[in-house]
Amino acid sequence: ILHNPAIKRIAGHQSACFAMLAPKLHRMYKEVLGDLFDAYPQLERNFSNSVFPAVSFNCGPASVCIDHADFNNLSFGLCLITALGDFDYKTGGHVVLHGIKKVIELPPGSTAAIPSSLEVHSNTGIKPSETRYSITQYAAGGLFRWMAYDGVTAKKLSSTKAGNKKKTAADGPEGQRWAEGLSLYSTMESWVQDHEDMKKAT
Repeated sequence: ILHNPAIKRIAGHQSACFAMLAPKLHRMYKEVLGDLFDAYPQLERNFSNSVFPAVSFNCGPASVCIDHADFNNLSFGLCLITALGDFDYKTGGHVVLHGIKKVIELPPGSTAAIPSSLEVHSNTGIKPSETRYSITQYAAGGLFRWMAYDGVTAKKLSSTKAGNKKKTAADGPEGQRWAEGLSLYSTMESWVQDHEDMKKAT
């Protein structure tokens, strides 16, 4: 399925949507995860045209999910979801964001970006005669920690005095990592300039 041309196009589209919505965050993914793949050449990317390291295929025929948050994903990261199938998006298959109390129509072929680690989300059901599938790309927070800790686990790094000092420095003061993550999102005022800055940095 990873080599299917249509699936590869969807994966590339999701990555491009990510770059369009949050150019600074997308660049951070590209740099950190690029370093990861360079450091471990035995790893293979799912898609050459996508910045995401992980993908899930929900093959239905009636893919819906119960209320949940994806706590293992990067806490300030985005998850890209593309709905597929044959269903009436006006009556079912909605994306429900429980924290902000929003219900979003997601027609077949449409893509949504949500902070899946932070926001409890689910889908509404569809009719018995309908079908719904989805493709989701995301990144585990552990990959970013692994790179920040120079290729060791937090447990191993904390096992020595020097390592614990290094971990403390990498983690930063309480709230710093969250603030840094939030700063990677664009505002309505900064979005155009953020794109220009990312072009210059390429």
